[in-house]
Amino acid sequence: MILSTQSLKQITSPPIGVLFTFLLYLLILPISEVQAKTKAPIQKSTFQIAYEKAIQNKGTSFDFIDQKGNKRMYVIEKNGAINEIKSYEDSFSQKSTSEKRKVKKKSLSPQSSFELAWNNAIRKGLKTFQFTDQKRKIRTYVISKNGTVNEKVSLDDKFSSQKRVVKKPSLPRGFKSTDQKLLLNQESQTTKVNEEKYSKEDIRQLAEVDSLELDLKKDTPAGPSRKIKKDEYQRAGDWFMEFFENYDSYNTSLRVGTRWWQSVGDTTWAKCANVSCGGSAGLGVVNVGGLKVAGQNGDPTSKLAWEGQKVLAHEVFVDYEIERFKFRGVLGIKELSKGRGGNIRDWDWVVDTLHDYDLNDTDDWVAGTGNTLLYSDTESALEDLDTNYIQLDFGYSFDLANFLPVTGISVTPFFGYYEYREKAVAKGIYDHDNDILKAVGASWADPTNPSLANTRVLGNEIYWSGPRVGAEIEWQVISNLNLLANIAYADGRVSDDDSHLLREDARGPSPNVFMRADAKGWMIDLLGRYNVNLADYNLPAHKIGIELGYRYWRFDNDGDGIQFYHPIAGFGPFVTREINSARTGFILGLDYTF
Repeated sequence: MILSTQSLKQITSPPIGVLFTFLLYLLILPISEVQAKTKAPIQKSTFQIAYEKAIQNKGTSFDFIDQKGNKRMYVIEKNGAINEIKSYEDSFSQKSTSEKRKVKKKSLSPQSSFELAWNNAIRKGLKTFQFTDQKRKIRTYVISKNGTVNEKVSLDDKFSSQKRVVKKPSLPRGFKSTDQKLLLNQESQTTKVNEEKYSKEDIRQLAEVDSLELDLKKDTPAGPSRKIKKDEYQRAGDWFMEFFENYDSYNTSLRVGTRWWQSVGDTTWAKCANVSCGGSAGLGVVNVGGLKVAGQNGDPTSKLAWEGQKVLAHEVFVDYEIERFKFRGVLGIKELSKGRGGNIRDWDWVVDTLHDYDLNDTDDWVAGTGNTLLYSDTESALEDLDTNYIQLDFGYSFDLANFLPVTGISVTPFFGYYEYREKAVAKGIYDHDNDILKAVGASWADPTNPSLANTRVLGNEIYWSGPRVGAEIEWQVISNLNLLANIAYADGRVSDDDSHLLREDARGPSPNVFMRADAKGWMIDLLGRYNVNLADYNLPAHKIGIELGYRYWRFDNDGDGIQFYHPIAGFGPFVTREINSARTGFILGLDYTF
């Protein structure tokens, strides 16, 4: 088909009206979008309005009512962070004024750790205090003028976990968020948060907080951040500073005092220089007033018993407790006056191989019985007694109510270190009849030895030391009366230095007999303590304690691994058959608890 030129123009040329309409649409479209943005601005939330109003009024705090109708309080820090003040008024409003007075009077019902920290802050007149919860998190609380307690918490800890990886919900903490991805991916984030059972109110506040922080960030100068990340290594000095800054939030007590221990002590040792114990096989000769016996040393060869040592010991002590960890130090200084009383018995034995009981000058030796004879038995009075000791213990206290149906009983297992030292000096000699005298029906003409009445004849110093482990059981019978049992097993070493002052020519300078051995023993203290609470007399909430009790300590070895020797060539070491010390008596004490 052939078309004319006129008809071709009509097909290829667009209508003018359609072209004009299309151009007008392109012109009006951007104008309408601008008008739409101008006419429909984003409506601000009530949280943001309250915040901006506080900024305009140069306020440092503002209130906000959430969608559930709960009133929330916020403070604006100097660095721009927003902190929520969470009120604990509802939790503690049931504590009336009369109940608080009962707390001050130390009622029988035990206080929680939080109440103790709260009452401690009130006594010191503090407006804020810190408390470490069961998860070892430090929380800060504010005491208002009307007596209510508010926790100062920031929003950072509550929302920071949501901005990275959704974790278990936590109480609100301070924030300085710079994460813009939350606003871009709010819908997907909301789904994750809901899976962790966060409320919609928390999600809505999270979005508003991030919006406000993004505005604050615009005014922050560019540059590297000096904020320390939580997972960075913390220096030891920082840890100590944090510990002392939060010290008032810990449950602590300090008790210092003194005790007097009216005691009686005994120390006994026995040695063997017989051939079976490493001694010489030759015969030695002993002369008892002209009566002679030749034979080996007996087994035991010698035994000394320092008995009835009466000492009034004076000690000072300190008990410190922090969050159930306990430290104790005891120092037995010295007796108030030089101890006196008691005596020492010294026995010596010989094997009767040959003997000459003829008092004539001629030797008339005859075969002996082969028995072991007591050829010397002397006694001397003691003076210049001295006793001192040290204890250092560390333990942790458990309340038995958490394990058994009992109340008021705590158990503190502990381990520590001890030292115990005794000194004594003997003066004069009294001779008792011995087996040789009895064999011939004789006795001493003057057993008192007047020439030696004021002469020091023997001295002894024994020293026990080592680790100890045990437990302390304390029972609070009533509010002011406690019963306590401290029982410890002692291990370690014993060292005994003996001085034969009249035999220095043969045995060397004093001390001239030495014993060394392993040690073991028991240390038992039983105490009753009555506490006077000074708060009952309108004084600081401290206590004065009066103690009365009984103490029993015993250390021994029973011959295992004991050796003795004289510091001269060829004499020892030999075997020691026995060595032990014991001290017991009543205790009176006075202490003060902060």
